[in-house]
Amino acid sequence: MYYPFRCDITDRIKENNCLLFYFKSPVTYLENYEEPKEWKGVIPKSHYIRKATHDYADFLGIKPYFCPVGVFDSVELLEYSTGCLQQFRIENDVNWKNRTADIKIHTEGEWFADKCGQICASLLTPDGTMIRQEKKELSASGKFAGEFNWMVEDIELWWPVGYGGQPLYTVIVSLETEGICLESQIKKVGFRKIQYGDNFRFWINGEKIRLWGANLVPVDGITHCFNQERTEKLLRLAVEANMNCLRLWGGGEPFPEDVYDMADRMGILIWTEFFHNYGMFPDSQEFMILYEKEARYLVEKFSHHAAVFLWCGGNECQMTAELLQSGKRYIGEKIFHMYSDVLKELAPDLLYYENSPSGGEFYNDPRKGDMHGWNNIWYVPYEKYPVFFSENSRVSPPVYRSLKKYIPDSNEFWPEGFLSRRTRFSDELFPPAWMKLTGGPESYRCSPVEEFYDADTPEKLIYVCQAAHALSMKRYGERIKRGKGKEEKIKCQGELIWKLNDTWPQIYCGLLDYDLEPGQTYFAVKRVFEKVQISFNMEEHIEIWGVNDLREAQSGVLTVCVFNMEENRILYQKEMEVELPGKDSRFLTDLDEYPMFLRTCVLYACLKDRNGIILCRNYDFVEIERNLPYPDAVICLEQEGDEIIIKTDKFAHNIELSGLDDGNEMGFVFEDNYFNLMPFETRKIKVRYEKKEFDIMARSAYSAQETKLHYKRRK
Repeated sequence: MYYPFRCDITDRIKENNCLLFYFKSPVTYLENYEEPKEWKGVIPKSHYIRKATHDYADFLGIKPYFCPVGVFDSVELLEYSTGCLQQFRIENDVNWKNRTADIKIHTEGEWFADKCGQICASLLTPDGTMIRQEKKELSASGKFAGEFNWMVEDIELWWPVGYGGQPLYTVIVSLETEGICLESQIKKVGFRKIQYGDNFRFWINGEKIRLWGANLVPVDGITHCFNQERTEKLLRLAVEANMNCLRLWGGGEPFPEDVYDMADRMGILIWTEFFHNYGMFPDSQEFMILYEKEARYLVEKFSHHAAVFLWCGGNECQMTAELLQSGKRYIGEKIFHMYSDVLKELAPDLLYYENSPSGGEFYNDPRKGDMHGWNNIWYVPYEKYPVFFSENSRVSPPVYRSLKKYIPDSNEFWPEGFLSRRTRFSDELFPPAWMKLTGGPESYRCSPVEEFYDADTPEKLIYVCQAAHALSMKRYGERIKRGKGKEEKIKCQGELIWKLNDTWPQIYCGLLDYDLEPGQTYFAVKRVFEKVQISFNMEEHIEIWGVNDLREAQSGVLTVCVFNMEENRILYQKEMEVELPGKDSRFLTDLDEYPMFLRTCVLYACLKDRNGIILCRNYDFVEIERNLPYPDAVICLEQEGDEIIIKTDKFAHNIELSGLDDGNEMGFVFEDNYFNLMPFETRKIKVRYEKKEFDIMARSAYSAQETKLHYKRRK
C-alpha cells in the first residue's frame, strides 16, 4: 500500500489488451500466515502485511472493522521509446538574511536511443518568469544521473500561515532530443530555512515558531480513494482554526502529492510519518528491504515540499514495546535507524524523529521530546506542562444533525426510557446504537462529563459530551500556552490535537465529523490557538495572563470583571493598560483586591487595542457547570451587510448558531460558534454557505428561547 507497483509489460502487449487484477483477501492471508516462533504473540498479525493497520480494527471506523482491497489510486500505462526520466529531487539551502538559496537538482533516468539528447532544468519565479535554465548532454544510451547546482538571489521567502506569504517557485526537468520535449516533470518549491533546537524548538527564516494543529487521519475509509474537494475543505477548516501544523499519522495511509501541494499553498507545516503504528514490527531481511524501498520512495517524492519540516519513524511503536515488553529486546528497532540513514542521504536538511512519542526517561516523558496526552486513561507524571503535545484527546459524539443521519432509526437513536447515568465503572453513557459507532469511548474518556448536568435527551447528551471535550481542550491549551509560573519561560512548544477528522461516521475524537461538521471542540481549539490570548489561571488565587505568539509586541487596554448572572450586573470591574511582548507569555494582574464573591459568578476579560478593536476575550468560572444557575437568555439576531449581529439580554452561555435551508441543516460554516456573550457585548459573525438565502437560528445552552433570522446575502 505504501510503494507503487511498476512492471515492464513490453513483451506482453498484443493488438488487443485487457488488464485484469486478481486480489486475495488480506484477512485470509494473515489468518494463514506462519509467524516465526520468537515473534508469535508479540508482533500483531496485521504487521506482517504492508497495509494500513486501521483496516484490521474498528479504531477509526465501523464495528467490527472493514478491510477493503483494490486499486486505490490511478493506473497508468507509460510508453518510452527514446528516454525515461525516472525521478528528480531537490535540495535547497536558504540564507534567509541575504535572501539567497543554493539549489541542487538531482536527476536519474535512462536513455535508450543512440542519438544525442539533453536533460534540461528550469527555474521559474512565482509569477512564471524564467530565471535559470541549464542543459546537459546525453550522448550514450544507458542509465544516467545528473546534477544541477545553482545559486539564486533575491528570493521570496516561504512562511507558515500567519507569519508571511507562501510564494512557490517552479522547477521543471525535461528530456529533449532534436528540439522535441520527450518528457517533463514539474515540482513546486518554497524557499525557507528551518533550524532545529532541542525539545521541539523550531525557527523558520529566523522566526521562532510554536506548532499548533492536529493529527490528520485518512479522509475516507470507505474507499481509500482521494477526494480533492473534500480534502481541500478539510485543510481550509484547519487553517481557519488557527492551525499551522498537521501530523500525517503513521497508522494511516499515504496521502497523494495533492495534499502536500495544498499544504504548501496554505502554509501548513507537515509532520509526516513512515507507516508503523502501535507495536513492534518484523525486521527480517525481507521486510527491511521493503521498508527501505518505501522510505526512499516517500522521501524522494515529498521532501522537496516547503511544508514538510519533519519525518518521523512511526506512531507509538517504542512506547508500546516499553509498556508490553519492558526489559526485553525491542523487535524492529533497527528499522528506525535505517530510516535515519535514508534521511541523511536524501533529505539532510530535514529533522528525523525516531518515533512518536519519544525522549526522556521513558518514551512518553512530558519533560523531553513529545508526549501523547491520554492522561484520562494513563497516569503520566509531569503531564501538566509537557515540552510538546503531539496527541491530546478526549471523546465526544458528533453534532446532533450528523449523528441523527448516522443512526436514522428513531427507536435506536434514543430508546424509550433511556437515561445517561453512571452508578458504577462499567456503565456506559451512550445508548446501544451509539456504542456501535464508538472507537473505544469508555465513559472516563469523555471526562469531565461529571462536571455537567445528567442527560435525559439525545440533544442534552451530545451537548454534555461536547462541552466536556471542549472544556478539556480549553483548560489544557490555555495552561500550556501560559507556561508554568510567573518567572519561568514558556515551556510547551506546541500542541497537536488528536484528531482533526473522522475516517468513518463514528463517535470518537474528531474536531470535524465525517461530514466535516464542526462541533464545540473545534471552536474551543480555534480560540485556544489564536496568536494573542487572554486566560485565567485559578489555583491559589485568580490570575489573568496574556500570551502573544506574534513577533510584534501587542499593547492595549485590558478590562476584567466579575459578573453576577442572577442579578444580571457587574459586581467588580477594573481597566488597565498592558503590553504583551512578542513570542512570550506574561502575568498581567489578579483579582486579589476583590477577594470574595459568589461561586455562581462569571469571570470576563477583554483586551482592546488603542483604537478600541478587540484583540481577544475570554470567559471562565470558578464553579463546575452543573452547579451554575444559567439565566433564560433571549438572543437578538440582525443582519448588517453580510455579517450577523448578535446581542443578548442576559448572560448567554454557549450560544449555538445553526442554519436551515429548505430542510437542509448541513454545510453551514460559522466564523465562530458555541461562544459566551455578556449583555453589554455585541458579536459580529460571518457565515459561509453555498446559497444566498437561508435561515439562521441561535440559542443559548440553558435557554428555552430560540431566535431565527432570515438571511439574504448582499453580495
